[in-house]
Amino acid sequence: MTMKKSFTTEAGAIDISLPTDADLSTFQYHYVKTDVTDGKVVACGLNEKPLGILQNAPDGDPDDRTAIVRIGGVSKLKVNETVIPGNFLTSTSGSLGEVCDLAGEEYGARSLADGVQNDLVSVLVCFGEVEATDA
Repeated sequence: MTMKKSFTTEAGAIDISLPTDADLSTFQYHYVKTDVTDGKVVACGLNEKPLGILQNAPDGDPDDRTAIVRIGGVSKLKVNETVIPGNFLTSTSGSLGEVCDLAGEEYGARSLADGVQNDLVSVLVCFGEVEATDA
């Protein structure tokens, strides 16, 4: 089976489409990554390095699921705690965004707005590792 890949841009954003075996219907605007065994999209775990932020909510037939992942530009991200503009955000065990609070954590976005637990916050999708805490 060959994996379908496609790339699109919209208003400066870069999205990619990749297959997923997972039911991600409740993970829209959460961090996702690719599974190391098959390259398909799955939800991120605690402090994992994300591929990007899921833009849709794929469900249905496991053989026909496609995840649209924002890998560049501005996106929404559901957060797990209070954030302020400029915070670097890592992934929780539930693939939500949280403030990097330990040196060496991988981030997948930087907050562009204020937010509190369970808010959808505007973020800039960017990747790196914090050298010092951001809390």
